Amino acid sequence: MARVPGMRETLDGFTEILRRQRRMVANTAGLCLALALLYLLVATHRYRATARLTAEPSAARRTDSASGTPQSGNFLRTQCERIASRSILALALANPDIKDLKTFSDAPNPLDVMRDGLTVNSGRADDVISVSFDSRYREEAPLIANAVAEAYKQYQTDPAGSNTADVLAIYQKQLDKIQEDLDATTAKMQAIEQQYGVLSSTSDASDNVNLRRLATLSQELTTAQLKTVSAKADFSQASKNLPKPLQDPQNAGKRTSVRPVVVSADQEATLRSQLIYLQSSQQAMRQVYLPNHPALQEIAQQINQVNLEYVGAVEQRWLLAQTHEQELQAAFDAQQQQVIQVSAKTAEYERLGADADHLRKSIDNLDSRMQAIQLTREADGAAVDLLDPAETTVLSHPRPIPTLLTALLLGLVLGVASALFREWTDDRMRSASDLRTATGLSVLGSVPQMPWVMGLSVAAQKVSLDPSSDVAEAYRAIRSAVDSGAPRDRCRTIVLTSSEPGEGKTTSGANLAIAMAQAGKRVLLVDAVLRDPMMHTIFGVSPSTGLSDLLVSQKKTSLDKIIRKTGVNGLWLLPAGLTPSTPTELLNSTSLPELLDQLADRYDHVVIDAPALSELPDARIIAASCDLTLLVLRADTATRRQSILARDGLMGVGAHILGLILTHAPRETDEQPHIRNGHHQRSVFGDHSEEDIVDISTRPS
Repeated sequence: MARVPGMRETLDGFTEILRRQRRMVANTAGLCLALALLYLLVATHRYRATARLTAEPSAARRTDSASGTPQSGNFLRTQCERIASRSILALALANPDIKDLKTFSDAPNPLDVMRDGLTVNSGRADDVISVSFDSRYREEAPLIANAVAEAYKQYQTDPAGSNTADVLAIYQKQLDKIQEDLDATTAKMQAIEQQYGVLSSTSDASDNVNLRRLATLSQELTTAQLKTVSAKADFSQASKNLPKPLQDPQNAGKRTSVRPVVVSADQEATLRSQLIYLQSSQQAMRQVYLPNHPALQEIAQQINQVNLEYVGAVEQRWLLAQTHEQELQAAFDAQQQQVIQVSAKTAEYERLGADADHLRKSIDNLDSRMQAIQLTREADGAAVDLLDPAETTVLSHPRPIPTLLTALLLGLVLGVASALFREWTDDRMRSASDLRTATGLSVLGSVPQMPWVMGLSVAAQKVSLDPSSDVAEAYRAIRSAVDSGAPRDRCRTIVLTSSEPGEGKTTSGANLAIAMAQAGKRVLLVDAVLRDPMMHTIFGVSPSTGLSDLLVSQKKTSLDKIIRKTGVNGLWLLPAGLTPSTPTELLNSTSLPELLDQLADRYDHVVIDAPALSELPDARIIAASCDLTLLVLRADTATRRQSILARDGLMGVGAHILGLILTHAPRETDEQPHIRNGHHQRSVFGDHSEEDIVDISTRPS
């Protein structure tokens, strides 16, 4: 039964994902903050000014006549709505101090601009009404807020005064103007109805005479076109028996001088039947008479004459069909223009109808406003006191701190979501536990990431050049894992390969061989990468002769002349030699197993650097002949699919895979070797336990 991860494990996994993707989270949050700063720089700034006033009901409205309880709450909310009403705003716009301000200069309707920028609220702990206005111009916001407060105070002081009458006069003038526009629009609609009738694009096409007529003409035109094409084809077929100069329609006069004016279908069929009869008679007479017989010449003349008449009849049918098609095309084009004209008038008619509806709604709206003003004039006023006129302004939009905080929060959320999505879609192996879970193989060790500026020669000899480094400790740990994971007689020949090039197999092979030599073993390092060898460059030996020469010569060449001594005590090198023409066939011969057996007798360990599995079958051929195979995979490069394919490819040829070597492991990971008092601890084997080391003696051979 699968174990369900606990809260702590889930939190640790989430933390590990954020640690690996911290740069993405930081970049996303930084980008959102940068966009927020850019928005703060380019956004239109609006400034708010606030005037504070009090409004108390008159003596007749101070208490409810039924219950005698105060009406302060409802009264203040009503006054707030009244201050924001168009009647008060129109009265404020009549103030000469704000009438020509830049806030309203470019607006088609100043009333809408004032209402959009106005905010009226009543206090929760007191009975103070705040009248605020937002404007793009800092110096104009206090003027407009004070003008609205003064207009409300004036309105309540003299609700039936001249200012209210002026507002009603303005509304009446607007009402008259809208009524004139409505009358003009109605007149245009009536003129269109008199000429075209009532038009509507939503009506059924079957009710439109013009559309029905156009559809009928379209069908007739299609039929005429088909008849023309058919007649033309018949003419082309009939004229094939004529001489080529007479087949051209322009030479109709040369074909015959006598042609009936109108030839019916029956006459044309009679001519065709007569022509077929004469042709049949001619074929029969040719069986009896010689070619120059007068009877054959006479019937040939008759056939030519009838054929000319038949071709002329077919041509006349073609020309009549073509003329009929042209007449129908002209009628169709004229009717189509009529439909287009009616459609344009229909669109114009509907637009005028929409304008008329809009004007009627405007009239109803103005009537409602005028009635509201009339009712307000008849209502009792209120005592208004301006406590604090608007003098200072504050930036109301954009607000820097809330904007930046929102951008930061949004950036963090998007960054975390992007990190989780990237982790979900990325199947790269980042740790030893990922490799072990994906392949089911033991991880012999994790080699820390080395600086990229370090050359290949230095990196491949890290164990001897820097024996106290964590990289050297990692390879010594791998050496211990190899020694403890296989019997002595089953770990003589060891091949290292990888799923893809550049995963560190050459570096790992050289360092592992050095670590084994430092343990007092006689070790031979074999460069089996025949196409692109590198070991001779790493150890500074001549590549003139090597493995390829031994395989070609089949033991005729002495091993002592080809194997080179390296600068490391106990370590010898067998270079790849010159590149053969067919490296794969050479490795697949019987010479390789025999050579490996001979080398295993002379050395304690033979470490072989093989090509990558994805390039060539060389690595699988070599692994099938060796005691052990070590698969090298690079962290953050090897994927789950590549790792499984590499494992299956080796197992398919019967290779004994002892385990995996993880290279380029991040130094922050807990899977690095822990050094205490000069002795490596169990953790140098990566995240696998001692039980993960597989004894190949238990595997089938």
